[in-house]
Amino acid sequence: MPEIHVALAQSRAALADPDRNTVRICQTMREAVAGDPALRLIVFPELDLTGYECGARFADLAVMPEESKHISHIRETAANLGINVIFGYPEKANGKLYNSLLVVDGRGEILGNHRKVHLIPPEIPYFTRGDCYTLCQTDIGKLGLLNCWDTAFPEPARLLAEAGADFLVACAAWEQPYVEQWVLSVRSRAFDNGLPVVGVNRVGPEVTLDFCGTSLVADAMGSVVQRATFDQEQLLYCRIELDVSLRLREKFASQILELQKHTYSLQRIIYPDAAEGGLR
Repeated sequence: MPEIHVALAQSRAALADPDRNTVRICQTMREAVAGDPALRLIVFPELDLTGYECGARFADLAVMPEESKHISHIRETAANLGINVIFGYPEKANGKLYNSLLVVDGRGEILGNHRKVHLIPPEIPYFTRGDCYTLCQTDIGKLGLLNCWDTAFPEPARLLAEAGADFLVACAAWEQPYVEQWVLSVRSRAFDNGLPVVGVNRVGPEVTLDFCGTSLVADAMGSVVQRATFDQEQLLYCRIELDVSLRLREKFASQILELQKHTYSLQRIIYPDAAEGGLR
C-alpha cells in the first residue's frame, strides 16, 4: 500500500463562533492541499467548530451534522479538494448533546461519527457520554477514532486495533500543564497496539484553559516521527506507511499478535502465601 499523506491542523478556535471557524477550517484545508498536492487526510482538534469552553452555549451551538450549514460547507470543500477530513463539533441527537468527531470523505460524504466516551468533569453538565467506538472504512484504510481523554485509556485503542484499525486518530483539547501526559498517551497507544497514531491538539488560551498544542505522530513503535510546537498554530505534514507498520507488528511491535486474553481477569491474580514460600 502506498504511503498516506496526512496533515495535522493544530489550531485556535474562535469561541462560540462557528461562522469564523468554518471559514478557517476550509481555508486550512485548501492551504494543506496547496502545500501537499498528494494529501489524503487532514485532521483538526476536538470541538474545533465551536471552541471548547462554550458552557451552556453548547445547547444552541450543537447541530445535527446532516442539517448544519457549517458542516455542509466543510463537506463541500472536502469534495472539491478530494480529501478526507476529521474534525470535532458539538452534536445534537435524540434530545441529547455529544462531544463528537466527524469523518468526511473526499466526495463530501459522512463516513463516521464518534461520540466521546470518557468525558472529563467540566464536560459532564453539557454532554452525554458516548457508549461505543468508531472504526471508519475509508479509501486510505480503516481509521480508529479517539476523542481527547479517550486516548488516556488503553482499552478503546486496543478494541479498535483488534477490530482491524490500520491507524488511530486522536483529536484533542488537551491543556497545560499536562503536555507530557498528552505525548505519553499518544505514544503509548501507538506502542500498545503496534499502530501509528495521529494526535492533533488545540493550542493557545481560551477562557480558563491554555491548550498545550504539541500535535504529533507516533509510529507503530511509539516513536515520535513528527511533532508541532506547544504554543503556535501550525500545519504539520506527515506520511504514514502502513506496510512498514505491518512489518513492525510482525517483528518487535507484535503485542496484538501475542495477546493472552485468557489471563486478563481478576480471577487470574495470584496472592502468594509467604508461609508456603510464595509458591502456588
